[in-house]
Amino acid sequence: MAKILLGNRYIRGIKAQCEMRKFLLSAVFLFPLWIFGQSNLGLVWAPKVVVANGATYDNIRPQIAVVEGELPLVLWCRSVGGRHGYVARWNGTAFDAPFKINPTGGINAYNVEGPNIVARGDTAYIVYVSTPSSSAQVLLRSSFDGGQTWNAPQWVDSLSTDMPTFANVEILPGGHPIVTYIRQTVNYASPRWVVRKSNDAGQTWLPEVPVSGAAPGTDVCDCCTGHTYAHEGKVIEVFRNNDNNLRDFWATISTDGGASFPTAVDLDTTDWTLAACPSSGSSSVLVGDTIYTAFMSQGSNGLARVWLGAAHLGTGQMAYNRMLNGNVPRNTIQNYVSMSGNGDTVVVAWMESSGGNPEILLRYSFTGVADLWTHPVVNVTELATGQQSFPDLLWKNGAVHLVWQDEATNQVVYRRAEVGIPAGLGNAFEGSWTLYPNPAKDRVTLDALPSADCTLSLMDIRGQLLSRMELSHKHRAALDLAGVKAGVYFLQLTSDGVHLGTKKLVVQR
Repeated sequence: MAKILLGNRYIRGIKAQCEMRKFLLSAVFLFPLWIFGQSNLGLVWAPKVVVANGATYDNIRPQIAVVEGELPLVLWCRSVGGRHGYVARWNGTAFDAPFKINPTGGINAYNVEGPNIVARGDTAYIVYVSTPSSSAQVLLRSSFDGGQTWNAPQWVDSLSTDMPTFANVEILPGGHPIVTYIRQTVNYASPRWVVRKSNDAGQTWLPEVPVSGAAPGTDVCDCCTGHTYAHEGKVIEVFRNNDNNLRDFWATISTDGGASFPTAVDLDTTDWTLAACPSSGSSSVLVGDTIYTAFMSQGSNGLARVWLGAAHLGTGQMAYNRMLNGNVPRNTIQNYVSMSGNGDTVVVAWMESSGGNPEILLRYSFTGVADLWTHPVVNVTELATGQQSFPDLLWKNGAVHLVWQDEATNQVVYRRAEVGIPAGLGNAFEGSWTLYPNPAKDRVTLDALPSADCTLSLMDIRGQLLSRMELSHKHRAALDLAGVKAGVYFLQLTSDGVHLGTKKLVVQR
């Protein structure tokens, strides 16, 4: 139960008990949405930032992760002058000089395949596939200081005859990596997804486990990215399957930590039949036992469109497949989708072109995935000149992190957006009082409070009142966050109707 602690004691009395009951009832809200678009929709965008000199480092297939301290790590490839991978870390004002992830040789560095990154806390992992294909290896690099330094590459796959491609990585509970990749013969035959996991932060690897066998047919699409998700005791792999040229998306599910994947769920009912791999992957968000997956398909109408599907992991039942932005001219091309969210929060970004200059567009909802179609489509790249493509998106602790390829400048572009104050809560995060820690998990302390009777109001991301409580002549107060779901909130302090400041509070779980 959430409580207010003033000085060294909890609030007592009938009024305080009533306030706490109201707080408990209202604070147990679903995770509220971060909102994309202009500042009046809830986000204030920072200026675009170039990650590195495009002439030197190129801009192929950027990926985004965030380490502790809310510092982004951007990963991308160079495809000319030798195929290499680079990662750059934000230092608070700019990106540090890029770090080359492959110390020797080349890597698979293409728009549709390249290195993959994941981070949690100060732990980050990068996987990539080395070249040439005749001696290809899946290699993992680890960092335990937020991407400031990287350990030497560790060999993951241990294959002696077959060839790995399309490696991706996820972090399991405990901070250890699990790596999936396509295994196929050196003649590019019999492609299937397999997995290896480590119990010692990537130093050694457990035996390889088949991943895609429960899906129909014998092969998977051999040039489409797959993604691994660790969620509520499950490990889930999402990939484009190939059942006699039926190229649809499936998820296979492990409930034993990645030791087996006996269950397969169909995520895609567009029934796209194609003789060749379309080289386009998917992106998913998991909410409870439902998986929402965004992907490109031409289906039966031959139009390249981004779709969103919903399926129940427990029963395998499909809820729907819907075009995300179907009201467009027939000559419109949509592709390369990225999706992020949590709870009732979801955002989807994709590349769209109706006249030869692709832009990065998105849809959002803070009241559940089903409401995506009630919100407008937003142009994230703001009509930048030339082609903008291959977005990657991450929502983390009340901020949006977005990277994409600017084809006109040959650069990777990064942009961050913070949740703005909803209308009516003040024009700025003013006030001399402070919050710490922020983000918070169990408790947040309010310090340097004015020596007067004050009212502290807790609002959700839309500015709706969740709770109001009185603080009486105390310099410091502590808010117990037990029962408060993860999300972005606002704390507003007033005294006799005078506004004393609004602060953003991020609650983690």
